[in-house]
Amino acid sequence: MTGDQRRRKTAMAILAVRQVRCQLFPSEIFDEHAWTMLLQLFVNLADNQTTTENILVHNVGVSVGVGQRWIAHLVKDGQVVSRESGDDVALTGDAIGRMRSFLDLAANEAHEIEAN
Repeated sequence: MTGDQRRRKTAMAILAVRQVRCQLFPSEIFDEHAWTMLLQLFVNLADNQTTTENILVHNVGVSVGVGQRWIAHLVKDGQVVSRESGDDVALTGDAIGRMRSFLDLAANEAHEIEAN
């Protein structure tokens, strides 16, 4: 989807800013691993790529156990498609729609701030 490439850029910017933040502030005060997973999964979707549980956990920078617990929580919450341990991880259709809405709103807010 054409709009997903624009949204991908917004998601990548959010991920980059979060990485800078983690370099400057102690990571334990910013425990948002599930949100980072959702952003990363959206970027993968926009790139038409799949990702395994292990790669996602590695990209988020958490231990396997912590990552698996967050993925299980996201499955239970309806954000990630139910799967067997070790399978590819993907957003649900509902989560994709909400991520698209969020990224559109975030980009619009950034443009509004920039314009003023």
